[in-house]
Amino acid sequence: MLLGFSMIRAIGTSSVFISLTAVGGTISYIISGWGVNTFPFSIGYVSIINFLLISCFSVPLAQIGAKYAHKLPEKRLKQVFGFVVLYIALKMLGVLP
Repeated sequence: MLLGFSMIRAIGTSSVFISLTAVGGTISYIISGWGVNTFPFSIGYVSIINFLLISCFSVPLAQIGAKYAHKLPEKRLKQVFGFVVLYIALKMLGVLP
């Protein structure tokens, strides 16, 4: 909102940077856990089974989320986004169980 982006463009930009952060984090956990005895079916600290499960669900659900983001009016999308951010902030602060 501060830079004048529409919510659709802001969500797209955020998704790109979240993806880049996830790739960097995954590579970091692989390198830092290399040679350490971890769980079976893992590379470094990354569990291959969990990685595949998360990948299989996140790609189709991201497409569904993008479809709904384009269908909702921008005002409603901002309200939903604000609620989600508030909920996550309260969870991180330990206010919500």
